[in-house]
Amino acid sequence: MQPARKNRVSRLPHFAILTTALALPAAAGAQATGGEGGIETIVVTAQKREQNVQDVPISMEVMQGRDIENLQVNDFRSLMNYVPNLVLQQAPGVPALYIRGFGSSATNYAFDQSVSVYQDGVYGGRARQFQASFFDVERIEVMRGPQGALLGKNTAAGAVSVISAGPTDAFEAAATASYNFSRSGFDAHGYISGPLTDGLSARFALKLTHLDGYIKNPLTGRNDVSPHNNVGRLTLKYEPVSNLDVTLKYEFGDYKTWGFPQVHVAAVGPTHIQAVRYAEEPFGMREVDKQTSHNGALTANWGIGDFTLTAITGISAFRSYQNTSGSGGSPESWLSIFSEKFNQFSQEVRLLSPTGQTFEWIAGAYYDQSSYDFVPVSRYDLFGGAVAGQMHIDFAQRARSWSVFGQGTYHVMDTLRLIGSLRYTETRKNGIYNLQLDYGIPLSPPHAIPRTDINESNLDPSITLQYDVLPGVMTYVSYGRGSKAGGFVSSSRTATPSTFAFGAEKSSNIELGAKATLLEGRLMASVALYRTRFEDLQVSNYDSVLATFVTRNAAAATSKGVEANVDWMVLDNLQISASAAYLDAIYNDFPGASCLWAQPLSVCNPNAPATAPNSQAFNNIGGTVMPFTAKWSGNVRAQHTLPLDDDLKLTTMGVVSFRSASFTGNNLNPYYGRQPSYAKLDLRVEIGDREDRWAVALVGKNVTNQLTETNGYLWPLSSPPTGINILDETRQISLEGRIRF
Repeated sequence: MQPARKNRVSRLPHFAILTTALALPAAAGAQATGGEGGIETIVVTAQKREQNVQDVPISMEVMQGRDIENLQVNDFRSLMNYVPNLVLQQAPGVPALYIRGFGSSATNYAFDQSVSVYQDGVYGGRARQFQASFFDVERIEVMRGPQGALLGKNTAAGAVSVISAGPTDAFEAAATASYNFSRSGFDAHGYISGPLTDGLSARFALKLTHLDGYIKNPLTGRNDVSPHNNVGRLTLKYEPVSNLDVTLKYEFGDYKTWGFPQVHVAAVGPTHIQAVRYAEEPFGMREVDKQTSHNGALTANWGIGDFTLTAITGISAFRSYQNTSGSGGSPESWLSIFSEKFNQFSQEVRLLSPTGQTFEWIAGAYYDQSSYDFVPVSRYDLFGGAVAGQMHIDFAQRARSWSVFGQGTYHVMDTLRLIGSLRYTETRKNGIYNLQLDYGIPLSPPHAIPRTDINESNLDPSITLQYDVLPGVMTYVSYGRGSKAGGFVSSSRTATPSTFAFGAEKSSNIELGAKATLLEGRLMASVALYRTRFEDLQVSNYDSVLATFVTRNAAAATSKGVEANVDWMVLDNLQISASAAYLDAIYNDFPGASCLWAQPLSVCNPNAPATAPNSQAFNNIGGTVMPFTAKWSGNVRAQHTLPLDDDLKLTTMGVVSFRSASFTGNNLNPYYGRQPSYAKLDLRVEIGDREDRWAVALVGKNVTNQLTETNGYLWPLSSPPTGINILDETRQISLEGRIRF
């Protein structure tokens, strides 16, 4: 039988009810699923070397490919349910990842992300760069806290690394298909892998998704948020000699989603979110989000004696088109159209010293260049036709950066290590902006901003002291800094030469942690206490008076808390994993912030003159909680395998994920901008061959049908003003079949 798979992202000890229920099948006579009885070792590359995750002095979560497939974790939106302190903010524009309360708002398209995504070692600072659903993935590593010193640029809040599966030495293939009863559609994916000739192997993977929407729209007679996605990946690995391997990966994606998850709720008074939206097609155009993308990585590893030279060449490009209603309501008076074009080239070279030495080191250099063109269009017919017209912005950005980095590990003694890392980065950007009136009455005066340049340099150090208290018990204390380059305002009609550019944000993190492997490998645990502080935090807040987003630096913010997890192989056929996080995140200083819902007009009045003491210009919300920061988040997972006879087995898996209440809008509105506490239940019941050659499973996601939101904001142009929520996926029930060769 296959060893029990280990999911590092499903852990919270005090959810005993589910784990007890899943343990009810008799364990007597059950055969071991964990090899020699221990939990499977997870190997990660968070520090540029292959390491046991229990040896890495970073608070991180790792999700293995088998668990990603079994739990149908198809994208970042579903991944956040399995990773405490990870949040996805979904907007009508693009999604944005947050870690420990920090991220870059989805409302400014030109933002580099504070939580960067790496796919097969290639940096992606744009949310749309790696839009593909997770498929044929070896693992996903989520690293919390600044990672700029070693991992790369723009990781001020953290980083996510997605590693796709590579070619195999022997032939193998698999195909999985599922029918989603809730959304009347299918998802199918598979791969074929193996050697082609001596020294050359290949892997081809394909994923097709065609689903109906999960939000009813009576005005159009359709269900909105209906994806039709096709993505494929080809991987070639060449090993001409024993000390050289070259891997080429190319991925193509074609994505199309009809309709958006905007639903109306009351702007004032109790809200009752529903999976129904009454949205007309704006100006006769059906809402759609379309994108084609190309991503490639060429990785070479050359062994030079005991040293290893690694080079990673990356390309990433996408084109996207999106049109969506402004209010998502009826009558629809606003149409937003967004067109994007992006191209990126990157190159990293690093040299690794041999391990097992008193002093080990890594040294490298990185370069990238990119071009980004963005055209947002606003078409409007307001106040019964009194204000009607169309405006658009021509925005273009060109950027390049280079950095040098290194890490040294000094083994003071067998049980004590001192690790120091440093990265120096220079960034050059230029941007242009031109707001034009196409026809009708302008909402803002048309104007152009000439080319503006940003030239920055940042130094990101980190230092870690790591001590093995006992065999299998490691402790560490670390201090690290991160940074994210400044940028430009891409989609605000009110941008001026003085507000067009904003500066870099900087972060610092102090972390104290411990990781332990006990009971002969049957119990693994970790805990981390942290304090992360941002200076000049980049924010994009919605100004309901200007009906546009205002982007700038927002002084200072701090988050602190605890993250813990545990994996326990209770029996050879029963494994329980749990994870939890406590988060306390506030703005320390935020002058000039938009008015909060709870502030009386005498304190902050958005319509007051700029010189008035109660104007937004003098509003400082330092001391208030940050949005997208649940105090508590976590989950628990249990998996039980019961042999039925010599050939069959029954595998039951369940996950409960929860989050306490949090604000989902920048003005902290308790009605449309607050998500109450919730818990979601995912289940999988599978019967299959004991050698994993085939399986049939019933899979339930969000079984109790919790209606939750990822974003809330005000639409002021309706009468009366309306709150809008971005609704998460509702309950999904599917039947899945899998076959392996």
